Amino acid sequence: MIFDNVNLIHPEITVPGPRSLQHLCRCSLRQRLADNHQLPEGTQNLGLPK
Repeated sequence: MIFDNVNLIHPEITVPGPRSLQHLCRCSLRQRLADNHQLPEGTQNLGLPK
């Protein structure tokens, strides 16, 4: 039996199918902040819970 350590540590990375809504939202927010030259400081100004 062969074990893939990446899948054991982060199984969500290699799961085929659509990305989660949380992942897509994070990507969208980061892209918008990057477009407005607000990274990395802008993430703290969003007022989102940690």
